[in-house]
Amino acid sequence: MCDNSRECNAASAAGFKGPGRHRPLDDEPDARPLGEPAAVEVHPERELVDKLGVKPGMRVAVVGVSDDTLSSIVAQRAAEVAHTPPAGRVDVIFFEPGAIDDLARLPELAEHLEFDGMLWVLWPKGRAELRQSDVQHAGLGAGLVDVKVVSVSEQLSGLKFVYRLADRQPGSLPVPNAIRE
Repeated sequence: MCDNSRECNAASAAGFKGPGRHRPLDDEPDARPLGEPAAVEVHPERELVDKLGVKPGMRVAVVGVSDDTLSSIVAQRAAEVAHTPPAGRVDVIFFEPGAIDDLARLPELAEHLEFDGMLWVLWPKGRAELRQSDVQHAGLGAGLVDVKVVSVSEQLSGLKFVYRLADRQPGSLPVPNAIRE
């Protein structure tokens, strides 16, 4: 007996009958022998550059990133890749702090993001001196919000930061020092 009437009604409407309601009641029994696993549909894995949100034509800055593979796959997709802190506004910034103190650079880097841009902060996996929570707190302190975490490589994890929706208006962002001059 079902203990949730809405769930029972939905299962009945979908053709599921009988105890357990785990398969529709039909004339033919399940053709799969007992103990044999059901076929699982496997979705093809997306490429890392797609997971990171890098699209053709984007302007990207790669700051302090130790993984040369990441730099090369980003360079294949992006229109422009700088390996130094950006002078103007860019669509994506990849930043790998060398130590926890380097997280203090996040507000400065965030100034160089387009209003709909993203800042990826990368950190080494399994190292106690720099953890995801450290990165998350530093990003929030820079006025950004974290929206996604990705395994970038065997050695690196990444946390994606963006501006809050309320802050995504061209007049609401700070002007980078390089643009002011």
